[in-house]
Amino acid sequence: MRKLILIIALLLISTLYPQPEGSAVSSQGSSDNIANTLVRRDANGDFVAGSIIIEDSLGIGLPDPISQLHIESDGVGAQITVTGKTDDTADAAILLSAKGATNVQGVKLWYDRNTAYGYIDNLYNNNAGNIYIRTKTAGTPIIALTILGTGNVGIGTASPSSIFHIKASIPGLVGSHQAGQLIIQNPADDVNANAAITAYESDGSGDPDQQLWYLGSHSGSNENIALLNRRNANIHFGTNDITRFSILAGGGIDILTNNITGSGLWQAGIIPFSKGGTGFSNWTEFLIPYASSITSIGQIAIGASGQVLTSGGAGVAPSFQNVAAGGYSRHIELQVGSAVVGGTAPSPTTVGTFRGLGFSADNEVANFIFDVPTDWDGVSDMVAHVHWYPTSGDAVANGETVKWDITYRSIAEGEAVDNGSSVTTSGTLTGGVSETDKELYYTEIIIDYDHADQPLTFEDCVGIQFDRDVAGDSYSGAGIVTMLHIEYNSIALPEG
Repeated sequence: MRKLILIIALLLISTLYPQPEGSAVSSQGSSDNIANTLVRRDANGDFVAGSIIIEDSLGIGLPDPISQLHIESDGVGAQITVTGKTDDTADAAILLSAKGATNVQGVKLWYDRNTAYGYIDNLYNNNAGNIYIRTKTAGTPIIALTILGTGNVGIGTASPSSIFHIKASIPGLVGSHQAGQLIIQNPADDVNANAAITAYESDGSGDPDQQLWYLGSHSGSNENIALLNRRNANIHFGTNDITRFSILAGGGIDILTNNITGSGLWQAGIIPFSKGGTGFSNWTEFLIPYASSITSIGQIAIGASGQVLTSGGAGVAPSFQNVAAGGYSRHIELQVGSAVVGGTAPSPTTVGTFRGLGFSADNEVANFIFDVPTDWDGVSDMVAHVHWYPTSGDAVANGETVKWDITYRSIAEGEAVDNGSSVTTSGTLTGGVSETDKELYYTEIIIDYDHADQPLTFEDCVGIQFDRDVAGDSYSGAGIVTMLHIEYNSIALPEG
């Protein structure tokens, strides 16, 4: 307290009795341990830099300072105020530095009057010039915030390895759910309030320009969440460093199909057909992902139009098969009892439990009708199977031939039944060395699905005129027909 009174007295003396320029007023300390104090003024009586020098502690508002400058107040207003002296544009600052290094080292807290910005500067021009904000320094210090000389910012870490690095335990329950290290919150008390994270590219000035992606609330009117790639590019999801699921820029979706080079397994409006790869202009291939094991996922089975997918069993790739080469087929049965015979009818004949129509002359005709089924694949021929056996006691000899003819028209609803030129197609059996009496035969006759005169079309009514070409074969007995059945490739799933 005595020191403070002395300083005030010296100030009053220097004001009332100004000293010549460069002179000084000083007070020598005595046995009461008052430190040396020096006050300087210029020729006009104004204080000059370093005009008050105190080589001990200074207390303001208290008699026993515990540091070189100790201020005690009642807490009303600021305890220390620093302002610029010359005019309203002068900056105000506080510098903490090492002696002799005030321009190159230290921490400076200052206010830029021109911009109204406040700054905390580390003057050390080196990547080691970090800034740390700590808590609990009276015990074990905790670094709460780090700003490295490189510009990296860390929360809970003294050595952030990226531009923003958080190191902390999860906080546990926040509200009604487990929370993470980062919480993004809208201040509004509304579940529809927007909260989002966004990424931008920078413009020439380094400011945000075009948005790259968006993760957050879909809108302010619902609780939906959106992950958006704002660019014309894909979004990928993966595990174990492998992409498992992709949303393509064009809207397609790839699932476990890393080797697809086209537009995806599922294409909007064309599920699940896909462009099969580079160079394919039409959606003609059918792509199926499968897992051969838990650790081998993403292989593809590829099938062409009209093929049927066949399982290979557990852990084995499925495969596509051509129906005509052993795939799924169906039959239309044409019983002879439903035939409409011609003017010269074939003879009804019974052998054992089999009853049929015996054909032994060229003019003997039976007529059948069937509809082209809607499950036919539309791209393959139909096959008429003639079920027949020879006359009892007259087996087909080695080299003898029996020739069957089908003449047909395929007529759509609304067309004349005799429209266009009819088509005739045949099938011939040639006897071998071991033919037996009353042996049952199947003779195939191909019905051309895309014949220029009578192409087959779904739900067409096909009128068949069936006969034996006796003049064109060499068997002398009657051929007894028990049934015709029409075999076709089906796109429907098999039953059972």
